[in-house]
Amino acid sequence: MSLPIPSPDPAGIRRRRALVLSLVAGALVIALIVIATVIWTSRDADAEPGAVTVTATIDGTPAEVEPAAPTDAQAAALADLGAPGYLALHPFSADAASVSAVSGELVLELTLPAEVPPGAVVTFARYAPEIDAWEPAPTTLATDAVTVTTRALVQGGSASGGGGGGIRSASLSAPTMAGGLWTAVIGGIDSAVQGVEGALSDAGAAVISIADGVGDWWADASADWSADFALGSQWVMRASRELYGTAADVPECAPDADGAVPWITDTVISDNAMIAGLGLEGGNAAVLLCAGPDPADPALLQVRAANRAYGFSVVFPAGLEPRTAGLDALDISTSALIDAGYAVIASGGDLLVNPGRFILPTQTYSVTVDEAAVRASQAQTGTARVIEYALPTFPQALLSGVLGVALAELDPEDFFGGALGVFFLARDCDFAQWEAGTPWPELLGAVSTCLETLDSDALQKAAEEVARGAASGEGVAEEVADAAAEAASGEAADRAAAFVSGGAEKARKVIAKLGWLTWFSIAQTATDYIADAGTEEISDLPAWFVNATLAAEPTARWEDVEGMWCGITYPSCTPIVLGTTVTEWGTSTITFEAELGECFAGIGADDPGSGANIVYCPAGAPTPAEVPGAEPGMPPTDDNVDFDRVFIYQGYGTAAWFREEDVAAVRG
Repeated sequence: MSLPIPSPDPAGIRRRRALVLSLVAGALVIALIVIATVIWTSRDADAEPGAVTVTATIDGTPAEVEPAAPTDAQAAALADLGAPGYLALHPFSADAASVSAVSGELVLELTLPAEVPPGAVVTFARYAPEIDAWEPAPTTLATDAVTVTTRALVQGGSASGGGGGGIRSASLSAPTMAGGLWTAVIGGIDSAVQGVEGALSDAGAAVISIADGVGDWWADASADWSADFALGSQWVMRASRELYGTAADVPECAPDADGAVPWITDTVISDNAMIAGLGLEGGNAAVLLCAGPDPADPALLQVRAANRAYGFSVVFPAGLEPRTAGLDALDISTSALIDAGYAVIASGGDLLVNPGRFILPTQTYSVTVDEAAVRASQAQTGTARVIEYALPTFPQALLSGVLGVALAELDPEDFFGGALGVFFLARDCDFAQWEAGTPWPELLGAVSTCLETLDSDALQKAAEEVARGAASGEGVAEEVADAAAEAASGEAADRAAAFVSGGAEKARKVIAKLGWLTWFSIAQTATDYIADAGTEEISDLPAWFVNATLAAEPTARWEDVEGMWCGITYPSCTPIVLGTTVTEWGTSTITFEAELGECFAGIGADDPGSGANIVYCPAGAPTPAEVPGAEPGMPPTDDNVDFDRVFIYQGYGTAAWFREEDVAAVRG
């Protein structure tokens, strides 16, 4: 079953039944009970009447609830939940003194004049003064898409430290229950949020829009409201920003001209233009690809992919280990740090979204591969495949969306903690049960239950373990080249230490941010994925790929120059060793420069001292004209194309050198 995609027309939201949000806290929870029913008055004669209610009880006993004016800090925090656009109810508080009970089961209910449509998420939230942030309350939505139930652990009027009953310890809290500040937030894709906003307006509510750069925005909004109003009749509409994960530039590679990568004759880049939902007219593909020689080393093939959708898994064919691979947005230090965090939390398991092998939304992923690895892989697999970007499973899409938004929206230091949080969600939640056809209420309930598992203490402990590994180099050097890891380990240690130094408060702030990012990104990711997965063909195909046709493997290589070489006219022998070697006078370095016809040219440099040209020609290869002879117009002394030979020269007077084992045959 596929979820319907919400219509951009607000009238597309059904209004036959009302939405009810319920907040139920566990036993021995400070009392907060309210029953306050408000029938909104239509603002014009044509407005459709609708019931909007806010209720609260403690152990079934009604308590009073009333609007509360937020401070500037509280208002600013509510205006910056990190979402593209959302609705927020005017904050309110409850009067615990209105009931005799001081603890019990807390239930808050909000009834809206329309169902929660697919693509919209809704949750209560409470302001946590300890971290100056609003935290979403754990929420479930009934299968009828009407009743939403949220649980929060509040005990003795202060933050609970335990987190019993499966409720996360970084949950809702306030100095006193009566002083606790609450709101309800409705977010998701634009069309769904706008539909709910239309239903509220039709029911007579005042919905005031705010945008970035507005100073005292709450005061500005309040000035447009009446001073005497019923709770539920006044809302703020956070102006929409750019949607998550919808923008990525076409990647650029070095020109892939003939011979640009000497061992490749052709590359084939898929565009999937014929697959509905993925690659459509005009190259409107989710993954944009390019391939060409690596600018830093033309002997390597570079493939770059930019992602304009949810995440795609990066798959290499059997036997192919890339030289380098990863997101361009993560430097070596951060990438090593995140990889180490994944390893710590996964403990050998599969967390569905390995950041080292996943291209996240809006990000560019670059890969380099060498000739030997590609040839070995193609010999093993019998295919020309170099890399593919496979359509993810629904759980992978959701998790990659959250991780991608965390990378884009969190501060660099906080992204470390946010990534760990995503890995905990993947480890501790049963993502495998979620499918594209999961009913929207069930999906929202599963997401909220999953968010309950996030624990600031566990996050802090994992961060400390990764920080110790980064400081010592353990678990980091294995993820990147030894030299790069060694150079980056100090930076990685600093990043981890900066997060750890913030303590539990820092971890809880990141969890609060990650909670909102999870809610809103999943709404968009789920909608995008369902639209793509609507065609059966897609699940049977790799979404995008790059194939490479290889040139015939050469019979000789530059590396074959190593060995002992001896002269004929000048009977002496000398070893040639590639790379840098220590000599009695200093060092000698021999490096490859270029191909000369069927021969290979290199440079030998001495330190201290000068150097010489070195040309290696395998048997049968004609001597290049670039090699000077014994004197102008003459060939090199002793040259014989029937044998392997080397020419070492700075100018004229060149002679051929032969392999030690061939000298007797050359002499005849």
